[in-house]
Amino acid sequence: MYNKYRKSEDWVRHQETRLLNVDPTAENLPKEYVLGILNNYTCLNEFRHIENYNEKKLENYKSQIWNEYSLKKYLAVEYPLILLESTGVKSEYAEIVSDIVGGLLPYDIGEINAAIVLSPLNDTVIFFSESMYAFIWKYFHLKRNSNSNYAEILYKSMTKYEFLNWKTSDLKVYQQQIDAEFKLSVTLAQLFVVMHEFAHYLLGHLKQVETKLFSFASNSQAHMSYAISREDELDADMLASDLYVAFLKHSFKYNYEEFILIGFEIIRCFAKIEHDIDEKMFFKNKHHPLPSSRMIYMTLRHKQEFIKKGEAELISFLEEGIKTNREFYTYDFNKDLNSEKYMKEHEC
Repeated sequence: MYNKYRKSEDWVRHQETRLLNVDPTAENLPKEYVLGILNNYTCLNEFRHIENYNEKKLENYKSQIWNEYSLKKYLAVEYPLILLESTGVKSEYAEIVSDIVGGLLPYDIGEINAAIVLSPLNDTVIFFSESMYAFIWKYFHLKRNSNSNYAEILYKSMTKYEFLNWKTSDLKVYQQQIDAEFKLSVTLAQLFVVMHEFAHYLLGHLKQVETKLFSFASNSQAHMSYAISREDELDADMLASDLYVAFLKHSFKYNYEEFILIGFEIIRCFAKIEHDIDEKMFFKNKHHPLPSSRMIYMTLRHKQEFIKKGEAELISFLEEGIKTNREFYTYDFNKDLNSEKYMKEHEC
C-alpha cells in the first residue's frame, strides 16, 4: 500500500523547502477541510471501490500531517501514485510504485513539468510541479466552458507565471462546475503524467545517465548531466500510453475508448500552443520532442482504438502527414516496448 513516508522523504523535503512557499512544519488544517478537499477533488472513493476511502485515510488524522504543504503534495503527486499503484500496473510492479517518493517541483521554478530522479540514497523520486497541477485544473475549466481561445489564455498564464504560489483553497473557484466528468478528466491527465515518469524507470532510463543525483540548483553539475534523449522521451510516451489504455480497459471496460484522449489532453494543449502561438517555446528543451510529434505518435500507436471511436479520417490524415514530413521518419512509434510485461490485465 502506498505510504506517505519513505527513507528519502527528508531529502525530498529539503529540495522542496529551498524554494517552496509553504511551511512543512505548520499545524494541520481542520479535518473537515481536508476531507472536503479529498472528496471534492479526487476520485479515490470511486477508483478504490471503497465508498469511504477518504474517511478511512483520515482515521488517524491526529497522528498524520495534513497541513497546506502535505495536502498540496498529496493532491498533485501522491494521489496519482496511489492510483498507479492500485490499478495501473501488475501486482509485482505495484510494490515498486509503492516505494516511489512523491515530491513537489517548487513553485519558484515555474515549470509546468514533472521529473523522475534518483535521490542520494538511490531511491526513485517523482517530482510533480505545482504549476502543472494548477495548469491542468485551469485547462479543463476552460474546456468545460467551451472557451475557444483556451490555448492563448493558458499561454499568457504560463509566460506570466500565474500558476505559481497556488493554494488548496484556490480550487474553490471550480466548485460550481465540478462533477464526476470534470474530476475524472483532471485525474486521468495527472495519471498519464505520472505514468510517463514511471515509464522512464521501467525502460531503464535512470541507469543510462552517468550522474544519477538531482538538484534544483541551476548551477548543479548533477542536474545538468541528468539528461536523456528525445527517443527516450518518446519511448516513455509510448509505454505510458500503453499503460494508460490498459488502465482504461481495466477500469471502464466497455467504453474505455471515450477516455483515451483525456490522458493526452495536456500534450495536445501544448501542441496547440506550439502550432498556433509560440513554436519556439518548445525548442528550448533539446531533450524533449515537440508536443505535436508526441501527440501524433501516441495517437497512431493506438489507432485501432481511435478508429473504433469513429476517427478513421483523422488516422488517415496523420498517416499521410508523416509520409511527407521527414521528422516523423525518425521514430518507430509501433516499436515493441514489452508493455504487456507491466500492464494490468483487463476483464473481458
